[in-house]
Amino acid sequence: MTTSTASENEPDPETKTETASEWRWWTRPLLTTGFLSLAAAIYSATTAPAQGYELSLYAATPAPFWVGVGVALAVALFVAFVSPVRWVRTVALVLAAASVISVLGLPFVRGYYFYGTADPMTHIGLAKDIDRGRQSPFEVMYPGIHAVAVFTSRITGYALRRSVLLVTLWFALVYITFVPLCVRLLASGPRATTVGLFSALLLLPINHISTHFRVHPFTLTTLYSALVIFLLLKAVLSGGRHDRRTTQAEPVDTVAGTFIVLAVVLTAVVLYHPQQALNVLILFVTVCGIQIFYRLLRPDHPVSAQPRLYAPTVVFFGVYALWTARTSWFYRLASTHLGKIVGYIRGDTVAGARIQSQGTSLSAIGASVPELFVKLFLLSVVYAGITAIVALLSVTHTFDDDATAPQSTRLYLSLALLPLLGVFLVYFVGSISEMQFRHLGFLMVVATLLGAVGLCGLLGRLSRVVSLPSAGLVLAIGFALMLVLAIAPLYQSPYIHKQNVQVTEMQMNGYDRAFEGQVEGVPVLGIRMEPTRYADATHGVQWTDEREKLYRKTVPFESLAGLNATFDSPRYVIVTRQDQKREVNAYRQLRFTQEGFRSLDYQPGVNRVMSNGETQLYYVENGSGSSPERVSPPDHAGGNDG
Repeated sequence: MTTSTASENEPDPETKTETASEWRWWTRPLLTTGFLSLAAAIYSATTAPAQGYELSLYAATPAPFWVGVGVALAVALFVAFVSPVRWVRTVALVLAAASVISVLGLPFVRGYYFYGTADPMTHIGLAKDIDRGRQSPFEVMYPGIHAVAVFTSRITGYALRRSVLLVTLWFALVYITFVPLCVRLLASGPRATTVGLFSALLLLPINHISTHFRVHPFTLTTLYSALVIFLLLKAVLSGGRHDRRTTQAEPVDTVAGTFIVLAVVLTAVVLYHPQQALNVLILFVTVCGIQIFYRLLRPDHPVSAQPRLYAPTVVFFGVYALWTARTSWFYRLASTHLGKIVGYIRGDTVAGARIQSQGTSLSAIGASVPELFVKLFLLSVVYAGITAIVALLSVTHTFDDDATAPQSTRLYLSLALLPLLGVFLVYFVGSISEMQFRHLGFLMVVATLLGAVGLCGLLGRLSRVVSLPSAGLVLAIGFALMLVLAIAPLYQSPYIHKQNVQVTEMQMNGYDRAFEGQVEGVPVLGIRMEPTRYADATHGVQWTDEREKLYRKTVPFESLAGLNATFDSPRYVIVTRQDQKREVNAYRQLRFTQEGFRSLDYQPGVNRVMSNGETQLYYVENGSGSSPERVSPPDHAGGNDG
């Protein structure tokens, strides 16, 4: 695409009455203050590493970090929206992105041993198996994230658990980079990139129900899809979009190069997560359908002159079919989903049953669904509403924009919402686990793009009433409020009635000692989470599969006060500080009480055989009268690590 020959240092056309020098004198000290504030914030976080389990990452992180990040974001917002000098705005956008990335990198910066319970621990185990040659990547349904983590570990020399934290940051960086680039292809105006970047920093695809910012392949693939959409837009514009200031189109070799890169990126999507790849495939099939429709019925429309995406879509479908059809994963998933839908049609299941169940639990701890909805989904609703308006205007070709080609790209994304919404509704009415919220995550990627386009249009209308800097200031204030609402629930904490998913070295070591010292054949039970996750993380998934029956168990709800009478054979029960803080503070003793945890040390037939400060291991005799030897804590908290 041909670039402008105008100097990047020139003010925007709307403010040419102002000279660049008149604007620079106040932006330089402001930006310097912003970068110094951010540097001080990061330094304060690095000098206060985590000393143990923290229920809330927000409360445990030093206040100077949040003050420094707040100042940096405020400066970035003001300069990015008010300054008419392009390169100054670019520096402000770098400051804004770095500020949010510093928040996303807090577990890494503050020295967390590992971040992410449940699924992430299994994924680190898979990465260990691949790294040690115990499992081929071709035996894993979605080995992409694990392979990237192994590659990162070998290049940087970091342990796998640390490399995984870096990988999550890289995928976030991909999303933050390509969302504003997509918006530039969807809307015109001097602030399109600015609006796109700050929309990306809201991280709307993360909803904490089925998408989480940690080692979660579906979520990371959702963030990665911003790159896919960017290449899709580039592909359709590369042969039919002319630069607004020239009459030159993209050369043929650029079109071919874009298609080749697109094919590689689409293959990676399948390897990262096939379920998310299905959403992307639906998007591409929809685009192809739109191109066929306009070519047959509206040959004079810009869509008819754009390169066809038939070949990349066929290649994508072929890769997807070959990869998924070779295992039972796809058939098992399809069978489960189809069974749920049939159950809904028969009346066996209720739409949104899982949501109703969660609402009951929230009411029991004094919270409410509306409260949690506002905290998690208010921004999504705002962007969804703007998206609906933009989609309607795009489909009816009445969007107020002077560029014809971007109208066609908005048309693609607008019409693609229909089948994607259909998939979401299928999952919702079938009450299929929490899968509808996974697909909502991908929908919010599209909503972020179209919502940003709508905000660009709003900024353009405001600038006709007042000056562009004044209109930009209004939008900057709006984004400041939205960033506060977006960052507050970014990590799990009692704010959203959840616990921090930090995994400490002592926790990992405690589980490892329990596995090594257990009496043969006696199961190990966890509180709410199966010990199999820790077994995956410490020894690998292959090792855990051999001990499936011993570790895939949890303590029944409300049974801590009478463990010896609960089981009919000996058991181990392992309790961590995280368990206690989660149940007592975050869940407000809904299932396990403080008194129940305290009773473990004086119940008859319940013996504590190991404690390292973060983890306690109890042996429940069940009347057998024989206690195993006490497991000695290690001299130092080591734990197995790849």
